[in-house]
Amino acid sequence: MARPRPEPGPPGPQAGPRRPAARPSRVTSDPEVKAVFDGIAASMHATPVYTSGDRDRPAPGGARRSDHLAARAQDGHVQGHSDAQVFAHLKANPALVPARGYQVIHHGPHTITQGGHIHIGRAPDGHPRHSGPSQFLVEGLTPQTRGIYTVVKVAKRG
Repeated sequence: MARPRPEPGPPGPQAGPRRPAARPSRVTSDPEVKAVFDGIAASMHATPVYTSGDRDRPAPGGARRSDHLAARAQDGHVQGHSDAQVFAHLKANPALVPARGYQVIHHGPHTITQGGHIHIGRAPDGHPRHSGPSQFLVEGLTPQTRGIYTVVKVAKRG
């Protein structure tokens, strides 16, 4: 005989806003972030290849407070170009990324995450990074930099 389920109690102190149920996905549900990623690929006359968007839990090796958990990040590649080429293109053309509130991360072949890729993330409203200048970072380009995030460029305040 099945036991009745207890009534749910009030949310605990860790509870936050409910997230959409359809997770994880290859593509972010944030249209602004997706448009940035698509624009980067278009600027290189290529097709975006999405690998990870919205998540309901951190990826192995990923940040516990990842922008992916807030449905504000996109990982992937640009078809026909190495991630290093894409990142160099972005550093040379920073206007492809909004000047405020974004992180562009080149996760290299030795990344602590699930594999090399380009990450585009947008800070949630109210987060200190939201109003700050966008940043370009690298991680895992060599075995020695596995898990070490280094800022290599900060967007000019605009």
